[in-house]
Amino acid sequence: MFLSIFILLFSLVALAFWVRSSIQAVLDGGQATAEAIRLAEANRLEFPLVRQALEAADQAVEYGRLVEALRHDFLALTYLLRFAATVNVGRYSHDEKLLVVHFHVMRILYTLGRAFSSRLSRYALSEMTSVLEHFAGIMSRRMSNFALDVVSA
Repeated sequence: MFLSIFILLFSLVALAFWVRSSIQAVLDGGQATAEAIRLAEANRLEFPLVRQALEAADQAVEYGRLVEALRHDFLALTYLLRFAATVNVGRYSHDEKLLVVHFHVMRILYTLGRAFSSRLSRYALSEMTSVLEHFAGIMSRRMSNFALDVVSA
């Protein structure tokens, strides 16, 4: 009985580690912050401002407003990912699905961290911002490719 529980726990920890490393690989593989910032400015998204507020550690930060801004940006970017300049209209790629789930898990972690630790809340907000930067970079590349296809046609 003890061995079965140990194997189950070890398997769950290994699965969590694999999922986390997969997410990190996806986020590290698509570094396009300049493109993401341009797309954010063009669409009035607030995640670059949230990133700046999180990096300014000496400021008193109102986390509630930041998480709402990230949630609105998430809704806008996921809508764009599904329906704008894509071949698979209405669907996400596997990496995008993984990052959508990661964003929601970080929202839950933020909610739990808000009650217990501001450091945990900051970490969750930072991860959520990284996901949005990645999505904005993807959208910027898609829009650039779409514009090139239209011009060359």
